[in-house]
Amino acid sequence: MSTAITSANLELETLLFERDSESDGAVAIVTINRPEAANALNDVMCRDLLKVAIACDEDPSIRTVLLTAKGDKLFCAGGDLTVFAKAGPAA
Repeated sequence: MSTAITSANLELETLLFERDSESDGAVAIVTINRPEAANALNDVMCRDLLKVAIACDEDPSIRTVLLTAKGDKLFCAGGDLTVFAKAGPAA
């Protein structure tokens, strides 16, 4: 029997992962959790999203993935421009 997918065993830093109990786990709820940075995508979040996508793809009991976000003002600001600023002119 396979291990249930959780935020902890996926070692997620910027996302929250849960299974909807009303759907018997067929719906995975993924929450972007960087409201302090307007939920902007950085390298860590991109890795976390890839981990979740692979895990959901490999679990046949997951039929739907709902992507949501923490925060009140917006869903996701897009790419995190501070990553480029820290990289300097070579970026």
